[in-house]
Amino acid sequence: MPTSTPSSSSRATQPYPPATVGLFAPSTSDEEHELIQKWLGEQHTFFLSLARIHEEAIKEARRDTGSKWKREEDLMDDDGEDDGPSSLHLPYYTRLFHLVIQSNRDLLEQLAETPSASTSPYLPHLSRVLLPILTLAQTLYLSPNATDLQHAGEGIIGEELLHWLNSYDLAPTTEQGREIAASDEPYLHANYWDYILRCTLRGFHSTVGTLLATLLSLPSKSLKTLVARMRELIKALPRSTEFKTEVQFKAARRDFHLKLMGILASLEAVMDEVQDELTSSFEDRDDPEEEAEDLRLSLEAGLRIFLEVLAGNRERVVEAAEDWKEALTAWGTLVDVGLKRDGLADALSKIMNLRGEALEEGTALPDKAEQIMVKMIRGDLAGAAGSTTALDPYLAQVLLDFSTKLRLLDEGAESEEQVTPLERANLVYSNTLLATHGLWRIAMDYLSEAGPSGTARMSQILLGLPLLESADDKKKRLARQPTEDENGEEIIVEEVDEFHLTESVLEACSTFGLEREARAVCRKLSLHLSSGASQDEQATPRFGPAVIYALRSPPRGDVAVLKTIKGRMLEGLLDRKSRAASATSSTAEEWFIEEVTEIKRWLIKSARRDALGDTQTDGVQQGPFLNRTKRSLASRGDGFAEEDQYLLDDEEEFNHHFAQSLPPVLLFLTNLARFFKIKQESGNGPLSITFLLELLNAGLVDGDWTSVCLYEIGEALQRSGSTATEPALLYDSLRLLESISFSASLSEEEEEFYLGKLGIWTAGGRRGRGEAGGAAMVEMKKERLDRARRCLQTFRLRVAMALGVGGLGSSSGNSSIFGTDSTTAVAATKSGLTAAGGDEMMDGEI
Repeated sequence: MPTSTPSSSSRATQPYPPATVGLFAPSTSDEEHELIQKWLGEQHTFFLSLARIHEEAIKEARRDTGSKWKREEDLMDDDGEDDGPSSLHLPYYTRLFHLVIQSNRDLLEQLAETPSASTSPYLPHLSRVLLPILTLAQTLYLSPNATDLQHAGEGIIGEELLHWLNSYDLAPTTEQGREIAASDEPYLHANYWDYILRCTLRGFHSTVGTLLATLLSLPSKSLKTLVARMRELIKALPRSTEFKTEVQFKAARRDFHLKLMGILASLEAVMDEVQDELTSSFEDRDDPEEEAEDLRLSLEAGLRIFLEVLAGNRERVVEAAEDWKEALTAWGTLVDVGLKRDGLADALSKIMNLRGEALEEGTALPDKAEQIMVKMIRGDLAGAAGSTTALDPYLAQVLLDFSTKLRLLDEGAESEEQVTPLERANLVYSNTLLATHGLWRIAMDYLSEAGPSGTARMSQILLGLPLLESADDKKKRLARQPTEDENGEEIIVEEVDEFHLTESVLEACSTFGLEREARAVCRKLSLHLSSGASQDEQATPRFGPAVIYALRSPPRGDVAVLKTIKGRMLEGLLDRKSRAASATSSTAEEWFIEEVTEIKRWLIKSARRDALGDTQTDGVQQGPFLNRTKRSLASRGDGFAEEDQYLLDDEEEFNHHFAQSLPPVLLFLTNLARFFKIKQESGNGPLSITFLLELLNAGLVDGDWTSVCLYEIGEALQRSGSTATEPALLYDSLRLLESISFSASLSEEEEEFYLGKLGIWTAGGRRGRGEAGGAAMVEMKKERLDRARRCLQTFRLRVAMALGVGGLGSSSGNSSIFGTDSTTAVAATKSGLTAAGGDEMMDGEI
């Protein structure tokens, strides 16, 4: 049995290999690994929540339309058009996507607090790739203003884009502003106007007003008046988020623009006055006119560019922007203040033209994350989502999952691979989860949404998982469990069921309807347990749990495995019986009784769990499988819970609940064990004879074990000397005897089949003897068959005696079996036994 989770490299090459990049790159510390693994569990919860929301949306649409058979894509429409999910369910999608983004921010904060934060590759990936792309998708498609989800939103997007950029790329920095403000003459600082322009583009208008206030220190009344007007105007700058309607915002913006243009138109005249006033103030300097003129030109140039940027001059805005992202956000807040989502692609093209850059991938934008952002802004969501796999398979899965369920993408399959983009993303992501973190159960849920390819991969994974925990894995699991709580008190660690791995696999099979895989898992474990194969050299077969898993095999138990288990039990019985002369601990029958008792215990235990679950009364589980007199089972030290000692082990209770439902394979085992128990308790009396005869007549005995049962009947007849056995049953035993012996029509193989087991059963420690070679084996086989024939002849004699003593020999209609009367049969049999070897006869046989 496997003892560790199989890696993808140990299997056949997958068409969708794991992408060990981004958050799935090798971790630098165990703490980082644990944080990311916990975070992956949260993402799995979000994935399941989205599936439930989507399913509920479809059901609600079906109820509203009254049509039970409409296609899913039609059911997501409010008015029959391709407009995405209904407004009723859209807030749930929006809220869930917000939670996804927030979980990424939380992970960023947690990773930043780890000791390896300075060298962690995950922090830049989260802050520069995952969060920017996810928040951009939220801004474009799941913002409250994005009422039309087909990339033609009605809401103004400028302020939202600005918030998106500032949320992950805060610029210019506060430190730069403090450095400028702390200088003796801030307005003469080399970065003064650049900093003001960047703050204007980023919407930090209060900072702009503060820096402009440093101009008030200059000795110019006209400049002070101009600066005061500009500060008041900036303070009153209309922003779209402050208005309820677009009409109100645009009206306020027009009024603002008129005032701003008035200041800009009068700027030159005002600056002439400022120069005169500065010249008068610089009289004590060497060249007051030249200094005043230089300062005037510097101030006028800076103010003019600033006012032109504020007025939305597209050339000035693009020139002042550091990159295309900053230019685009400023375009929506300063140039085209009414910019909508459907105008983003055109605005981006104009910006790139002004910057002299091309939009083609890999030219102006070597950064892959920025290439994806450009595709999203241009409306190519499918191309953007498809490209994210190379950056992070998680990102691709999230984007495609939401966009597909929101009907932003076509769900049609790709022509070559016959899988949809979402199915492809789910396949890659699930393989990545399995390869990097071993999260096979989480991977199952993603594979369940990956079509036929996902189902095939689920089967491959489930059939390769470990079913039993190795000793080393158990030690590692216990070592990871805390021993003390936050208060320093000892934590009592509950023992995990030894079959918890198997139960997890079977639960997954049941959840996803994988009956074939569940049957294979049950078969694999049953055969393993019943064989005794283990890393432990002293391990013995465990027939109890093996039978349980064979019975649990869907749809109605695995009869073939049950037959194999029965064969292994009988082989064990036969082997111990043949070595009985050297046995010291227990006889073969005692061993068999214990094994069958173990099977009964597991059957009762399983039935109780199914019927009662965890229900308890007064600390002890109650139900039909409990011994009200609390008679304890003979424990074999298998670690059963305390309440298991209250299970009934008597034949009446077991037969009452299980005898009618057990398959014939198990009925033979339980009845054979019952015979051995009767034999121990009351000896070979009439009860044991009748029991075996009824067992034979019921057709539950395998053909090769018929001779063994007949032999045991003969032994019981010889010891009991009883005449109480029903004659009809004795005649039936003779009929069975005639079918397996003393017939010239039996081939050598058939004779070995019917008589071989009996020859071993009566070996009495003579099986094997260490001989080797073909001749020795042939001699052993001949000896075994001869011994079996003599035993059956003895059985014939004892039945004849039982019938003769009862006065029923020649009068019965079945007397023709002997070919003569009872007396003649007895004599002939005795003669035959003597000729064949009288040493096999027990003292007092006749």
